[in-house]
Amino acid sequence: MLKVLVITGNAIVGGMEISVLRLVRALPRDEYSVVALVPFDGAFGDELRAAGASVYATPMPASPCWRSIQFAAELVRRSGVGLIHAHLARAHQLAAIVGRATRTPVLATIHAMHIEMHDLEAHRLGGTHLCLVSDAARMHALGVGASPERVRVVCNAVDASLFSPSDVPASEAGVAIGYVGRLSPEKNPLLFVSLAARVAQAVPDARFIVAGDGPLREAMQSRASEYGVADRFEFRGVVGAMPALYRTLDLVVLPSWHEGTPLTILEAMASGVPVVATAVGGVPELVAAGVTGLLFEAGNEADGGEAVLELAQDADRRRRMGREARARVLARFTWAQHVAAVTSAWRELTADGRRRTLRAYRAEADEAAVASRRVSADR
Repeated sequence: MLKVLVITGNAIVGGMEISVLRLVRALPRDEYSVVALVPFDGAFGDELRAAGASVYATPMPASPCWRSIQFAAELVRRSGVGLIHAHLARAHQLAAIVGRATRTPVLATIHAMHIEMHDLEAHRLGGTHLCLVSDAARMHALGVGASPERVRVVCNAVDASLFSPSDVPASEAGVAIGYVGRLSPEKNPLLFVSLAARVAQAVPDARFIVAGDGPLREAMQSRASEYGVADRFEFRGVVGAMPALYRTLDLVVLPSWHEGTPLTILEAMASGVPVVATAVGGVPELVAAGVTGLLFEAGNEADGGEAVLELAQDADRRRRMGREARARVLARFTWAQHVAAVTSAWRELTADGRRRTLRAYRAEADEAAVASRRVSADR
């Protein structure tokens, strides 16, 4: 059995945490066991425990502290960890140091489109391996200096049995257009309000559902009032029953400035809901433009409004796109495929059954050479 130390650089309810939790739940218990190290305990830690992981907490500041390094290294030794899998830059930095200290292979998943400098430094100095979530992200990582032999693509995925189309006929309460995600600047949710105002003028029964929370919630509500469409909006906050929510939507809009491979798009597609999204990051690898949804340039309100309006006014096309979207997920982005790809990477990095040195432990060979020269000199 392979024991994996999963280190996460955050422990909130976000895309990274959801992906980690789903992976832990899906692992074959007779082949893998998980020890999790998080920056603080709470609901995420409790869910990991319920999924079968042993959970520990230690601080993860911007620069790894000695206390956390020592704690994680001892956890590796005492728990018999054979591989470390890190998520987010702070976790990656800690994992790179601990991997060197304990001669344990390290894999780091980069959840964003662009690799951060801290991730790149950890990768190059620590000899870690990288998982990128799209081909676009991989090419960016290689372009800024990642080692090709230690970079692979493992796309995000969705549980297509959980996120599935509704069997109930569409509601006659009007076209339901949804935004699902954090209400934060990189997601550009204010543009969603602007697009909604354009659509509302032409589609009197259109409704706009916002699922998520964040620092721009009040600004979105203010803009909706300013545009005279506040009565058409529903701000649901953080929604627990996401599969049920998608089944009530006719269309999902994601107007982000940048993305990796967003779970929102995969969940919508699996639910048979077409998507209008910005053509950023790995999004064009998910959405087949004109087939499963429509794409527009980030920040282009005119083109975005036209795309949303086009589908809001054509129910037959939305249904065709929804069917194609579901089929695309089943062919390329299922959770079973994701788990198989991740565990394949784990097995590859631990295949020889011993601690891997990569390039991180040449210092020991150098020390041995120095000692040999000293012996020769003494003679």
